Amino acid sequence: MIYIILIIIDLTLIATINALLGAIGVINMTIDYAIIATLVDFAIMIGIEAIIALIIHKLPDKLFSPYNRVFKVFKWERGFLEWTRIRKWKEWVPDTGQLCDFKKNELKGTDTEYIYKFLVESCYADCIHFWMAFGGFLIMVVNITNVTAMLTICLPMAIISFFLNLLPMLIQRYNRPKLLKVYERNIRLEKTRETVHNLSK
Repeated sequence: MIYIILIIIDLTLIATINALLGAIGVINMTIDYAIIATLVDFAIMIGIEAIIALIIHKLPDKLFSPYNRVFKVFKWERGFLEWTRIRKWKEWVPDTGQLCDFKKNELKGTDTEYIYKFLVESCYADCIHFWMAFGGFLIMVVNITNVTAMLTICLPMAIISFFLNLLPMLIQRYNRPKLLKVYERNIRLEKTRETVHNLSK
């Protein structure tokens, strides 16, 4: 809900500022155009980001192994995230996992298979939000013939989208190392049980 409120506020500000600048003659833009262009460009940007998310989620799971070097989270990175007090603000960032039928806002089990699935989905989310963050800037191409709209509507919109996608990506990178430890502990326990079982035969 908080993201929706922020988006509404941002779109309202973008449209209002452009309408005011147009009204006083700073830029060549009517009030109607400022409102319509803001809404249309936002819809197109959402479409672009949705296509990016869809394409990435169609890629095979093996590319999103938590052991893939791309998804490695460094100690300094976790230290930085701790410094930002991520534990306090991460609850305010919505989880969009329900869109792909896998929620990541809470752990609903500790069995090995589920934990690994959670890790893979975390890597998917990490990748998706990364490319969506930069993909939002493609909206500027839509208005490439209208430099004013490109700079005063599309650019601010893309910058806002960048930060809104950056936050959930950081949350995935913060949570994943702890979850990976749980997964590896489960694997060790299963191997121990298997060894004990074999010895008892």
